[in-house]
Amino acid sequence: MNPYKMSRMNCGFASVALIILLFCGCSASETGSDENSVRKTAAFFDLDDWFQNEAKRLSVLDSVIRTITLDGRSETNSVAIADWKQELRPFIYSDINRAGWADRYAGDTILSLEKKIRAIHYQALDEKLRVREIEIQFGVEGKVRRIEIAKKRKSLIVENEQQLTYIPEEGYSLMNSQSTPISNKQEMKISVKWE
Repeated sequence: MNPYKMSRMNCGFASVALIILLFCGCSASETGSDENSVRKTAAFFDLDDWFQNEAKRLSVLDSVIRTITLDGRSETNSVAIADWKQELRPFIYSDINRAGWADRYAGDTILSLEKKIRAIHYQALDEKLRVREIEIQFGVEGKVRRIEIAKKRKSLIVENEQQLTYIPEEGYSLMNSQSTPISNKQEMKISVKWE
């Protein structure tokens, strides 16, 4: 294959993957069907605030290693992130602190023998909510060690599932699968590692 065609293929691959991610993962109504809910400050762990602080922390990175896998084909590049708040939007928009949602999620906290929080788990009680589960794991020093978020949206036309994983010391991944009654299941994964 000549270099010009290869370059066009790589550019097209990255463009398609980015469009799918933006379409499926970053809409303002991502947290659920209750779009007009007002923010509430203390019902659950504040993902919004935590990831806003992470965006500030990560702003010193010159570049990251990003791998995009679309239906089994992968492409890896070193990229500079200009706007970390925009980059972390799928995580920020997973915050469930909204008025009226305190009774729509069940929470469970796991404590160590020393009575320190080791993990917090939230489970949606309402099938209409986009964010289905959140698990936050803490290290012995009390800092967040890992965040796992499961999202699901189902309609007559499309079923979309996302799995978001964030590890502060390493990087993060976003896995998205989408299926419709008339098409095969499409899967995309974006992995980012700190350099």
